[in-house]
Amino acid sequence: MKPFAAFDTETSYGTVSLRTASGIRRYPVNQNARLSILLQLECLCSFRKPHKPHSWIYFYTLDNKLVLSNLQYAKSIELIGDDVEAMPCYYPPEFIER
Repeated sequence: MKPFAAFDTETSYGTVSLRTASGIRRYPVNQNARLSILLQLECLCSFRKPHKPHSWIYFYTLDNKLVLSNLQYAKSIELIGDDVEAMPCYYPPEFIER
């Protein structure tokens, strides 16, 4: 068994761009996170009733973050694939040269 075998099965997709009143946040995601976001949005749009409170979506990022977003405060959500725009480099703070 080779080390880090789990990473071989994850295909990177690109970036999720989440726009709120406080600004735009961008997160690197894999294909599984992309599918999860699409399914969550599809379920919310299909079953939303006028009296239902706003819902949340969640996903994991490639830089080890869990993103929870209340759609009441989201102005837009974009899924940007690597074939459209190159995924930005995400480095932990200790690797950034000053």
